[in-house]
Amino acid sequence: METQKYRCHHCGEIVEIISPLPSQELTCPRCSSRNIEEFNACSLEINSPPWEYQCQGCQARFRVTAPRGPDEAKAIKCPVCRNKNVKWLALASFACATGG
Repeated sequence: METQKYRCHHCGEIVEIISPLPSQELTCPRCSSRNIEEFNACSLEINSPPWEYQCQGCQARFRVTAPRGPDEAKAIKCPVCRNKNVKWLALASFACATGG
């Protein structure tokens, strides 16, 4: 499955979108900033394992770095539709593409 990574310029969050995107502007699932852009660097620099979520509204699947506590976990929003009704699926691992 093809994925795409994005980085928020406001809080530094790296988001990996797993499912295809509708033609919408993305927002950061942590801080809701719209100042987010494609991120092509190898993500091995991420210290904690990412968590995978699925939006219960638009069904988009995405990965973000592990929350630092329950309050932060509850605040995560879908980067596609900004819905707060997201379901934690699993721990995931970012992998570098060949030559990444």
